[in-house]
Amino acid sequence: MRKLKIRDLTLRDGQQSLFATRLSQAEIDKLLPLYENAGFYIMEVWGGAVPDSVMRYLDESPWDRLRACSKAMKGRSLLSALSRGRNLFGYKPYPDYVLEGFYKEAIANGLNVMRIFDALNDIRNLEQAIKSTPHQRTRRHSRRRRVLHRRPQDRPRIAA
Repeated sequence: MRKLKIRDLTLRDGQQSLFATRLSQAEIDKLLPLYENAGFYIMEVWGGAVPDSVMRYLDESPWDRLRACSKAMKGRSLLSALSRGRNLFGYKPYPDYVLEGFYKEAIANGLNVMRIFDALNDIRNLEQAIKSTPHQRTRRHSRRRRVLHRRPQDRPRIAA
């Protein structure tokens, strides 16, 4: 019988929606023991504007947050993030070297799964982000890579 695998989004989407990304690390630290034994397959800890807001409004380090979550989970749940492709977690596209450095650091600091999307569904904004994700055994979802092998004529077009 197949096992049900649950992805928890509360540390990412819950705080974005309910607390306008102003949930401090001290508040998260109080919650982490509850997550440790919850048995989630994956916990999504970053996404949207979480890293930006943590720095801008809380004067905290998103890297410290990621390391704290990783330490608390003790490998029981994978940690994931949802990035905006070439824009990462911001509002403008970044050069290739920033993408490469960011993904390498994210994995080094405890991230296991990087989900990547583009709000315009423009494959070109996904390509470098996916290529920049280090090829380590971190359970990268192969579905994302297959998207890049579409023929050029099958790519979605944006109306002018």
